[in-house]
Amino acid sequence: MATNSMKRYLILSAVFLIVSIRMSGQVLIENQHKSYSEIVEEATRDKKMFNHMDLSLTAGTTGVGFDIAMPAGDFLRLRTGAAFMPHFNYKMKFDIQVGDDPSQSAKRFETLSDYLKQMTGYDVDDHVDMIGKPTLNNFKFMLDVLPLKNKYFHITIGFYAGPSMVAKATNAVEDMTSLMAVSIYNNIYKKVLNEDDIFAGVEFPPAINAKILNAGTMGMPVGTFGRDMTLNDGRTFKAGDTYMMYPNHENMIKIKMKTDVFKPYLGVGYGGPVSKDKRYSLAFECGFMSLGEAPEVLTHEGVDLERDLSSVASQIKSYVNLVKHMKVYPVLDIRVTRKLF
Repeated sequence: MATNSMKRYLILSAVFLIVSIRMSGQVLIENQHKSYSEIVEEATRDKKMFNHMDLSLTAGTTGVGFDIAMPAGDFLRLRTGAAFMPHFNYKMKFDIQVGDDPSQSAKRFETLSDYLKQMTGYDVDDHVDMIGKPTLNNFKFMLDVLPLKNKYFHITIGFYAGPSMVAKATNAVEDMTSLMAVSIYNNIYKKVLNEDDIFAGVEFPPAINAKILNAGTMGMPVGTFGRDMTLNDGRTFKAGDTYMMYPNHENMIKIKMKTDVFKPYLGVGYGGPVSKDKRYSLAFECGFMSLGEAPEVLTHEGVDLERDLSSVASQIKSYVNLVKHMKVYPVLDIRVTRKLF
């Protein structure tokens, strides 16, 4: 993933360098017979290089943040800053299934949930809600090209950089008791299957053991494997097998979405002063952030829902299909700027 992103960024950089060289070529020719001190003095005085600083507040599809900018010549401006995605939640629902046959699951679930209620005192819901949260936080470094005399229009090349995890989802707090009951039942199933004591020499009657073995384990059907795979917990699957997700050692289920840390950016923008003294300005910018390959969508068991499964459950299909095609992230920002000096 990182290699492809770097290739794209190098291509964009080459295009930018060609534009910059053509625009600044005349300036270089004029300065070729001047001393270094004369060039620096003239650049600072006449070419407006690093002689003032702007502070901007930003808001848009990358979140809210800030920019600090300084001119780097007649046609260039350097910007750096950060963007933080506000926390908001979106809900996904996973059904709990007993065994491999969905048509028998409801009846089996009713019987087994009653057993669990008697043994543990916990009620088991037939579904688990997962709460998703974006975690898209990035540092950014940009170089603006200002081709017009009034400096209102700009072309931008640069990059965003931040943690690889850009979203996560965990089960709702109110479903913790259901997941604990599922873990307890699966542990009982494993002991019955291996003909072990349930606890301290206690065994279930043969009729109960037969019902447990006939029912199978409890889990959340997520999709169908597209290849042979061994999970983090040691379970093995063949292509075409149903992927049943189980609670982890904390009795939780988790999913995280990961992308490249380094994200090249290309965009355009337009803006100008909004106050008489020209200390305040407003600008709009749109572009795209390259994510490399499609993001990874990983469960706590190490399964990538986008790459490892040939099909996914209907309740999360729309999310996975969206991620599958998300190789670039659209950027649309509004920037309010104040000139500091």
